[in-house]
Amino acid sequence: MMYEKNIPILDDESSDFEYKEEIKKFPNYDSTYIFNGLVKYRRDCIEKAYEISSRFLDENFKEQIKIQGNFHSRLWELQLCSILISKGYKLIIPPKIKKQLARPDFCIILDNGSKIWIEAVCPQLGRLDKKPEIIPGQIYTRSSNIKDELHLSAPRIISSTLAKFQKLDLYKNNPDFGTNDKFIIAINTELIDHHEPANMAKELVLYGMGLQYIKQTGESGRYFHEEITIDNDNKKVTVPTALFHKKDYSHISAVMSSNCWFDFGGNFIEDMAQRVNTYINHNGTNPLNHETINFGTRHEMVCNGEHCTLKHHSST
Repeated sequence: MMYEKNIPILDDESSDFEYKEEIKKFPNYDSTYIFNGLVKYRRDCIEKAYEISSRFLDENFKEQIKIQGNFHSRLWELQLCSILISKGYKLIIPPKIKKQLARPDFCIILDNGSKIWIEAVCPQLGRLDKKPEIIPGQIYTRSSNIKDELHLSAPRIISSTLAKFQKLDLYKNNPDFGTNDKFIIAINTELIDHHEPANMAKELVLYGMGLQYIKQTGESGRYFHEEITIDNDNKKVTVPTALFHKKDYSHISAVMSSNCWFDFGGNFIEDMAQRVNTYINHNGTNPLNHETINFGTRHEMVCNGEHCTLKHHSST
């Protein structure tokens, strides 16, 4: 079990006041961790995911997930691990020793003996405002334009991607990490998706795809950006985009992404799996075949000279 026995499950008819009072009893724990443990159907799903995933998680996972500010990122690891297991991937159990060489969060070993390493990350808000509380039945519209939203969300994705990419040299010191092993960065964008128009920020960051254009001749397409300029504390800052077009980032085989922090339906693991998008690096040093990923939607860039098209493959 992931949750401690002293965290109760409240009755379905419990009031908001009762939930708040229970949360107050655990001031050193993440409040979202406690809240989800108090609700039976949520706790049941989290416990089911933990039951099938626990062998492949960090040894201190249970202690880490309840620390204030950790719940969201650790739950993304749990979600990802339960998806991989449910989809039939063979994961390597991490070594249970205190002093070990750094390694990514998960390692898949394929039938041919090759490995895929996956590193999970959750972009933080940074200077972004928090996601507003959504009231059921109320209609919402965006109050800002798409370009402004891209310039808010894309830097958060870039920052998280590059932070994990910079750890790759450290991982390569681990003898388990082979020269031909594939490396995937898995990003959960739930905290920032209220500032991301559809999947456009990932397409901009990874493939350089900007806003759409259409000419009077009927020609249409997407603007290409190798970098974007953003405002940072009243200063103009240039950040790289189109990472998959750059040789410096060829060791990233793919980037996975989901804006689902968790699901609590009857078929919750499958539902979470189908919301994952995998963006394949068409210039990857160790390229990933889109058929290797058997869930969600896979995206890959196909280029013919200067003309490139983003193709999509669905598992449904």
